[in-house]
Amino acid sequence: MSTHRGSLPLACRRGMRLARVFHAAILTCVALAAGTASARSVVQIATGEYPPYASLELPRHGLTLHVIREAYRIEGYQVEYTFMNWNQAWDAALN
Repeated sequence: MSTHRGSLPLACRRGMRLARVFHAAILTCVALAAGTASARSVVQIATGEYPPYASLELPRHGLTLHVIREAYRIEGYQVEYTFMNWNQAWDAALN
């Protein structure tokens, strides 16, 4: 069986593309939040539902959000997540 990316089923390729978009969105939110982190000890991050990476239903809100929370905790910050749809999250990150 070939491991070439073109041989993956379409659903698998779409899932990988969505995962990359999700991670880019999370990193954008984290970068925007980091600019205000020095002014206070609480960082507020807007995110959407994207199990298993981010979800209100998952322990620690999912793998990605747990890693982000722990990275900020090590640096002395507390993270607060607000779950909303992607359009709302994007607008909240920009404002």
